[in-house]
Amino acid sequence: IEGFKTLIEKEWLGFGHRFSHRNRQAASTQTSGCAPIFLQFLDIVHQIHHQFPLSFEFNQYFLCYLAYHCVSNRFSTFLMDSELERVQSGWLLEEQQGGTFNSDLFKSSNHVQPHVS
Repeated sequence: IEGFKTLIEKEWLGFGHRFSHRNRQAASTQTSGCAPIFLQFLDIVHQIHHQFPLSFEFNQYFLCYLAYHCVSNRFSTFLMDSELERVQSGWLLEEQQGGTFNSDLFKSSNHVQPHVS
């Protein structure tokens, strides 16, 4: 779970993905089109997880949890459009206990080997 959290923190939050703009959460973006790129990314991970369930340390509930709270505004993590905005606002990534999200099927020796045809 730590690796996936780090991926989201570095590549999505740290890189400056515009969550409020893409998910139409800001008042200024209500009239523009919605492009939920992060939710599409989570769907891709879900599809790969479905194909290789033994290769993921987290379960499907974790992906659903992230998708739901990406648009729920319960946590401040996905509200701002950049790392700078989050730091200036004093909003930091909340820590969540991972026990609920751990996969019972995960085996650390499994590596995803996609079939190439």
